[in-house]
Amino acid sequence: MTHLSASVACSQLGYDFGTVATTSCSSFGGENACGTAGSTVAMKGAKCNGDEAAIQECPWNDPDAECMSHLSDSIVYCSNKASRDYTPEGTLRLLDQIGAPSITGVGRLEVYQDGWASVCSDGWTEGSEEVSCRSMGFSGVARSMLGSSCRSVEGHDLCGHVAPSLSKVACSGSEDGLLGCAHDSKESVFCASEVLLKE
Repeated sequence: MTHLSASVACSQLGYDFGTVATTSCSSFGGENACGTAGSTVAMKGAKCNGDEAAIQECPWNDPDAECMSHLSDSIVYCSNKASRDYTPEGTLRLLDQIGAPSITGVGRLEVYQDGWASVCSDGWTEGSEEVSCRSMGFSGVARSMLGSSCRSVEGHDLCGHVAPSLSKVACSGSEDGLLGCAHDSKESVFCASEVLLKE
């Protein structure tokens, strides 16, 4: 399901805004939020353009046998407030290998810029690590992860599924947040690896 499809579904339910979760339903918030295996699936791959009155008006495919496992179920958030009204631009978070908030202080760094996305490791500096840790409330960096691959961190794959929205983040260490540092943003980002932090 696309973000526009989620928006149409939420509008159909009477909400002003809608978005689809980027985390798999099988590990959503550390829990399995998928439907019951074998239960009915309404549609597969809904791709709305945003002006439909109902999700049934959007192009979609018939569900197949793979859908019956429900491991590809979409999780949709509906609200009467835009997501930017809840979360300030530049807010940071750490996610663990299943996409849940990291409770160990080790994880994939994500930044909120009209939606959550990871931060590219290209151009990342020790000052950027310091600023990130401090802005999330940590006293500092426990161990630098510069040059580490997100594919194998303490035996876990921490790479995300959403393209990074920041790259070439070059903080001196004195900035209040990552968006106050020199960086490339959104359409200027060409990257495949994310930043890892250990507080």
